[in-house]
Amino acid sequence: MTTRLKNILFPLLLFIHFCVSAQRDTLISFQHKTFNVNVQIKYPSTKVKGTILLLHGYNLPYMQWCDKTDFCTQALKNGYSLIIPDFGKSTYQEKFYPQTNSIYKIYPTRKWMRDTVIAVIQKQFNLLVKGQNNFVLGL
Repeated sequence: MTTRLKNILFPLLLFIHFCVSAQRDTLISFQHKTFNVNVQIKYPSTKVKGTILLLHGYNLPYMQWCDKTDFCTQALKNGYSLIIPDFGKSTYQEKFYPQTNSIYKIYPTRKWMRDTVIAVIQKQFNLLVKGQNNFVLGL
């Protein structure tokens, strides 16, 4: 192979590899009844070691983990993907009961999160899959 051909092919192959393997931060949206759920997915710039699902506290900004602490910066730096959903005022209950205050019923339950959000993330992004290093952190 000539030097000229190597000089053309190597950068081209490197570019193609980068385009195929690079993961970009992503925002996906889901509709839960009348409540819109945005989910931010952040990828590290290094090889992925695991995934952390960050659940915000009741009625707190969903990006507070990243905006108010260095947790996201450190996790990404150490090779962890982050999944940061905005569940509004959800208390992450498993299901609703007849005596549940109706104001909470517009927000997602854990069951909906598993069956909808996590199922899509597993299928479309290959994250939070059984056998991977998955973690949940919540307030």
